[in-house]
Amino acid sequence: MEVTKPFKIPFDQLSEIYSKMGLPLNFQFTPTKESLYLLANKFYTAFAYTALDLHTKSRRPFPIDLSSLIERMCTKNLGGMCYEHDLLIYYILKHVGFEVSFVEVDDITMQKRWINDVVSAHAFVYVELNGKCYIVDPGYGLCGYRYPIEFDPNKELNEVSLSKEEKYIIEAGDDFYSMTSNYPSGDFSLFYTFQRPLIKRDVSYIEMAYARLFTTDTFIPIRDSRFYSSTKLDDGVIYLMFIRDADEFVAFKKELKRGKPVEKQVYKTFEEFREETIRLTGVQVPSRDEIIAKVYE
Repeated sequence: MEVTKPFKIPFDQLSEIYSKMGLPLNFQFTPTKESLYLLANKFYTAFAYTALDLHTKSRRPFPIDLSSLIERMCTKNLGGMCYEHDLLIYYILKHVGFEVSFVEVDDITMQKRWINDVVSAHAFVYVELNGKCYIVDPGYGLCGYRYPIEFDPNKELNEVSLSKEEKYIIEAGDDFYSMTSNYPSGDFSLFYTFQRPLIKRDVSYIEMAYARLFTTDTFIPIRDSRFYSSTKLDDGVIYLMFIRDADEFVAFKKELKRGKPVEKQVYKTFEEFREETIRLTGVQVPSRDEIIAKVYE
C-alpha cells in the first residue's frame, strides 16, 4: 500500500511566508487549537486585501500556485483577493498538519437561503481538528475575521464571541447555514450563507472559482461597482474605496476600531487616493488611465 507523504512547504518558501507574518523562521508548529488561532491571527494582520486585478483595463487572472502566491503576497507585498488569501493560508495550515478544505458561500444575494443556481464568488477555509470544526476566513475583504470561528455543523445555532464587541451567529436552515456578525461595523448583518450538509471543495475548485471572477457576468454588478483595498489591525481595519460607477468622483478612507468608526477622509483626486492606498496597504495601484471607471475627477 502506497503511503501518501505529508504536504510540506520548502524551507525557503516557508521562511518568506513566516517573515511576512512576523513568525520565528525555524519554529515548528504542530496542529493544535492554539497554533490554529495564532496562525490565523498573524495571517489576518500580515496581508492586505485588494481586488485591484478586477478593476484594471488589463484585467486577467494571475497564476495562483503556491510559488506565485508567495511572490505576489510576500515578496512584493501586493496583497490579494479572497481566493488568494484562502489558498495561501490553506497551504500554511496543511503544512503544519491540519486537515483543511474549502466551503463555498453565497455572499451575493444576501438571503437566508441557499440558491442552487447562484454562482459562488467566495469561500472560506474549513479546518477539522480533534473532532471539532473551525471556519477560517481572514481574507474576506474588510470583514475578514481575526480568529477562527469554532463551528458545530450538527447544532441549529452556533454563537461565538471573539471579544465583547465581536460576535458571530451561525443559524441552520433546512439546506443551508447563515452567518451574521456585528463586526467590523458594530451592526449585525448577514455575512453569507453556505450549504447544509457541507460540501467540501479542493484546491482545483478554488483555482477555477478564482478564474471565474474575471469572466462570469453574474459578478459584474459587484465587480464593476467599487474598488477597495484594506489593511487589518489588531483591533480594527483601514479601508480605502473608489466608487467606480458613481456619476461623480467618489473616493475615501475609513478606519474602524473595535467596530466603531474613528476616522474618515474624503479624497479629491484619484492620485491622492492612489498614493494613500499604496502608503497604507502596499497595494500598487496603477495610474488613473489603467483603472476602469465611469467618470473622471
